[in-house]
Amino acid sequence: MEKLIQECDVLINSLRPLPFDKALPVMQKGLWEIADKYGLTGAEVFQRYMDWKYAQQKR
Repeated sequence: MEKLIQECDVLINSLRPLPFDKALPVMQKGLWEIADKYGLTGAEVFQRYMDWKYAQQKR
């Protein structure tokens, strides 16, 4: 699994117990931190993660 995807998966899974309104700002900050490491935007990182999640469901 790509390192970027692993980091996103850890981040998003760590937010599961939080209500959406509390998790969203933390997720946005985390995605942008990951994005900065890879020269991407937070939106691009989230899109790659969601594409990966969708591909996992099709297996």
